[in-house]
Amino acid sequence: MQTPLRGRLLIVATAGEEGLGDLRGMKQAFKCFGSEIDMVIAIDTHFGMITHTGIASRRLQVGVSAAGGHSWEDFGAASAIHAMGHMISDIARLEVPADPRTSYNVGVISGGTSVNTIASHAEMLIDMRSTDAQCLADLERQVRLILQRHSEQGRSGQERGTMGHSESEQDQNHIALDIKVVGDRPGGSIAADHPLVRACHEVLTALQVSPTYREASTDANVPLGQHIPAVCIGIAEGFGAHSSNEYMDVRQFPDGMAQLHMLVARLLS
Repeated sequence: MQTPLRGRLLIVATAGEEGLGDLRGMKQAFKCFGSEIDMVIAIDTHFGMITHTGIASRRLQVGVSAAGGHSWEDFGAASAIHAMGHMISDIARLEVPADPRTSYNVGVISGGTSVNTIASHAEMLIDMRSTDAQCLADLERQVRLILQRHSEQGRSGQERGTMGHSESEQDQNHIALDIKVVGDRPGGSIAADHPLVRACHEVLTALQVSPTYREASTDANVPLGQHIPAVCIGIAEGFGAHSSNEYMDVRQFPDGMAQLHMLVARLLS
């Protein structure tokens, strides 16, 4: 089946959408073709789902350094792991709004050298998300304040202070931070009654599928963040997202691809 095109259709395969890839494939596509793009259809999520709101995110890599030492001989010296534990504990107690929906997660932690060594270095990755840019900025500010407070306090596992201790003992309680932004996903949205969203709805209805709507973080975030109309649709149902048991029901591929062809034909004919 041939589809008459009124304009230029770009079919782009992207890499680095997930995790620390930070949408680098789609970001690069926009560096190459951005001025030519009028709208975007991203392929992700589940068949029957329409995403027209992109969830913004910020991701931090936090390195914590301390004097460390021998677990017996230097007991009381600052531990990077203990300090990071206090930071995580305080972050976990942060309250965030349910509307606009906002979330955070410490997804990876690492550090230390042995069971009987006070850790001199530890590291964690923090994911923060929101459908509202201001809420995301407020959350990041709160997280950074927690990190800085624990660094300034120089807290060890025993919560020792510095008063009455020598300079060398104070150095043993020093905590240093290294914070890097390793993910910065723009957010954005188009209205539910936008012609692009309506076209997605009508195509699914024609395939006798009841459309559902969900906010998500996908390649569509990049155009939405630049105020270019974009949606994300799926071609198969997926299960166990982000787990070692994740899988897709490939039996839905024919309907999913039919949906994509019908949508492109509708937009470009």
